[in-house]
Amino acid sequence: MGTYLTCYWASDGHGMNKVERMGGTYHPYSPDTLSVSELMLSPSCAEAIGRAHEALTDM
Repeated sequence: MGTYLTCYWASDGHGMNKVERMGGTYHPYSPDTLSVSELMLSPSCAEAIGRAHEALTDM
């Protein structure tokens, strides 16, 4: 499951007004990588992916 991180945006002094020049916390979302989780596909979905892959490699 992905998580929200807590990060801090440091002010660099650039911006048109005070709000744009302020730093502060923000919470980016960090999703899980697909390579570490098992992806379960139905047989019909796997077959459709195989056909699409073949069509793309034949191009």
